[in-house]
Amino acid sequence: FWPSFFASFGDAPFAFHAHGITASAWILLVAFQSWSIHNRRRQLHRTAGLASLILFPLLTASLVMIGNVSAAGYREGGPFYLQLAPVFGYATMVALLAYLALFMLALRNRRQVHLHAGYMLATMLLLWEPAASRLLINFIPSMAVNGPGDFYKVADAIAVTIAMEMLLAVYLYVRNRQNGGPFLVVAVFLALQGAGIYLFADTETWRLLFDAYAQLPATVTVGAGFLLGTLAAWSGWSQSPGPSKVALAK
Repeated sequence: FWPSFFASFGDAPFAFHAHGITASAWILLVAFQSWSIHNRRRQLHRTAGLASLILFPLLTASLVMIGNVSAAGYREGGPFYLQLAPVFGYATMVALLAYLALFMLALRNRRQVHLHAGYMLATMLLLWEPAASRLLINFIPSMAVNGPGDFYKVADAIAVTIAMEMLLAVYLYVRNRQNGGPFLVVAVFLALQGAGIYLFADTETWRLLFDAYAQLPATVTVGAGFLLGTLAAWSGWSQSPGPSKVALAK
């Protein structure tokens, strides 16, 4: 992220800062949740769990803001965004849907330790692509982007890293099929994301839809992202999780 964010920290769009902060906070929260429950700090775990209900809508709103940056570039007509913004927009949309589903299921299964942990950890797989695709572009010579003729390599790098995520998710599922359902769920979303980059994201239909989206006010789209995150959190939390497997065993 150095060229597009850290090296231009003062000039980077607000959306980059918002998403950088919320995504980093989400990573820390999931790591803290893992540490707290493994060290039997149950009250800390519950408190952080309640905090996730506030953080998650901010995360989904910031993800929409990132999509809006691509949409604005597409409307402005720059060659980079004209070619790649529909791909970015499609990948962001599928990632948003995946986040919503995974977090809602994590909350609904919060008393089933392995499922709850699996769904929360599965959200982390979605954060691998933005960093890994940049690594491929910056450190593998054949993937380097040296001009407009190489813009297609950005989509290829995204697809390759999504494939890596999907393979890891499938591996984690196969290792433990009894409790590996969360990783199968995220693998399906990743398959839709990766395949859609080539089969749908560059079609005229999607470009028309994306152009229509780009014309919507940011308050509407970001507000919708926040509302969807809130509804997913509410739906997951309000659903009775039922007794834990430990309780049933007793």
